[in-house]
Amino acid sequence: AHVIKQGEVGSSFFVIANGEVSVMIDGKMVRNLGKNAYFGERALLFDEPRTATVEVSSNEAELWSIEKSTFSQIVKGNMQQELMHRIRLQDTSVTMKDLRHIKIIGAGAAGVVRLVRHKKTSMRYALKRVHKQGGKIPDEVKRECDLLKEIDHPFIMAIVNTFETSKSVYILTELITGGELHGAIRQIPTVLSRAHAQFYTG
Repeated sequence: AHVIKQGEVGSSFFVIANGEVSVMIDGKMVRNLGKNAYFGERALLFDEPRTATVEVSSNEAELWSIEKSTFSQIVKGNMQQELMHRIRLQDTSVTMKDLRHIKIIGAGAAGVVRLVRHKKTSMRYALKRVHKQGGKIPDEVKRECDLLKEIDHPFIMAIVNTFETSKSVYILTELITGGELHGAIRQIPTVLSRAHAQFYTG
């Protein structure tokens, strides 16, 4: 059953209490969403038609909806800015020609990571270059990209797009500064409490 349809006017925001839904753009499935995930915020924040179709993919599902007027009263300030940032990361129309190299921010055996900026929007991203092996994308890199495309979570780096040349694959992702969670945990003098562990694992 359809919950929302691409192109229609949006009037509600949805949270998944139970079950799963599929998100489709132009008839192509782009991701699945499960319990505690949300959708429908873009049309309300930017006052534009729905950009995707969402339909229930599990046998049963329970969805909570919030009308636009209530949504606008609740979602403001930092919460609104974070949602808008996450939405901009979903712009898969970004191409290599849209990006300007700023500097190298990481390098290793697998490849190089560069800080890049969108020429028009000034949005900053991380662009990782990975060398192909025998002309093919390494299996572990392909699995990582496929998994990230399925996930939309504030604690997990968002993938924006991938680009290929004959020798390399370029992975455009959300720019996350401040180090890794693993490094931060190692600086804590004791183990994480149950509450903190539950928070970080979602």
